[in-house]
Amino acid sequence: MKAPFSLRLYVLLSKLFGWLYHPVLTLRKWRGKEDAARVRERFGHSEIERPKGSLIWIHGASVGESGLGLALAHQIALQRPDISFLFTSGTISSAKMIAARLGQNQFHQYLPVDTPRSINRFLAHWQPNLAILLESEIWPNLILQTKEKDIPLALINARMNERSRGNWSKRIDTGRALFGQFNWISAADQASADFLSQVTGQVPTLPGNLKMLPVPIAPQPAWLNELRQSLAGRPIWLGASTHEGEDKILMQAHAPVLQEHKDALLIIAPRHPERAKAIGRLAGGRNLSHSTWSKTGHANASILIADTIGDMESWLDLADIVFVGGSLGNGKGHNPLEAIRARIPVLSGPQVISFAEIYNALEHAGAVQLLNTAPEIAKAVLTRLGQPDITPAQVQAATGWLNQAESEIADGVVGPLLSLLQGGHHAAS
Repeated sequence: MKAPFSLRLYVLLSKLFGWLYHPVLTLRKWRGKEDAARVRERFGHSEIERPKGSLIWIHGASVGESGLGLALAHQIALQRPDISFLFTSGTISSAKMIAARLGQNQFHQYLPVDTPRSINRFLAHWQPNLAILLESEIWPNLILQTKEKDIPLALINARMNERSRGNWSKRIDTGRALFGQFNWISAADQASADFLSQVTGQVPTLPGNLKMLPVPIAPQPAWLNELRQSLAGRPIWLGASTHEGEDKILMQAHAPVLQEHKDALLIIAPRHPERAKAIGRLAGGRNLSHSTWSKTGHANASILIADTIGDMESWLDLADIVFVGGSLGNGKGHNPLEAIRARIPVLSGPQVISFAEIYNALEHAGAVQLLNTAPEIAKAVLTRLGQPDITPAQVQAATGWLNQAESEIADGVVGPLLSLLQGGHHAAS
């Protein structure tokens, strides 16, 4: 089948004007958005030797997708420990997150820019036996050249919101040409599955949202034990991934908590750490003693503002209960599974449309509380802090539900991927 004109034009322009990526990436490097020591990787070069044997390449755009990729690799490795994994991503934060969790025979590279020359150089070096793209990473040259080299190609946890589906509907021929290259597609939700079925003529698998799979845990930072000792005995609750407007509500909830527990600590970990100063001003305006984590002097604060990236596991480790933000007002919710794996009670606001299926299942299992006001949040926090040595039924329900979901999802994905691997081209030696 002849490729649509728009796709042929994209390939031609990327071939003729690919050199423009050099000044663009140089500017990004100056702005701190590219890793200066590894810019060559963006053009397909690598200083790492390709390992012998079978190699699975997994690509995710940023931190969230990369975590999914690590979790997927872990499940595959449980059945095939002989396989090596190459992870690619496009952001510095994702590279740091992956580096902290890499296992044996696992490697990270930055994704090459989508020009024929860079993609070809990358594929010639790594020679993957299976390529896995996560969620919505659709790069035409990458897909076409991977398929041209007879490398099995999978799109996993495919996710398309209403806007994305509308955009692809306007370019249905291009969508059919690209999505039709995949040997296997699994969808994250029914809406995405229905749309991809219309585009490709094949019904994608719906194993469940792969974000339920556990991401390998990073080694605990050296500072965590010291901080834990300095906070020993204090009741602690966490506002995770908060957005503007939610910090005020959590501080309102913290006031009655302080009335019963004078040494209680509220850790606020905003979704965007650059809001730390604004949160500090908000706390000061309410006469709440506060400190910012990147600075010193946390001993007497009743609010600790966590203004660093990549430390959520540590904050969850310290907390007795967590409120997952992005879920009040006009929010759409954040993934609660990292908090559930910390085995502490999970609270959230009711605005969770981005993870509606997960929250619906959790609420049905009695594994999460959806609350809308500061008094409701305060009541739930006080109930937990009043019974710190008792494992709540909510935690037991969440753990049981998650273990079952993880097993079912892993079974639905790992088998088909290993079948693709075995049916692909020969491993490099």
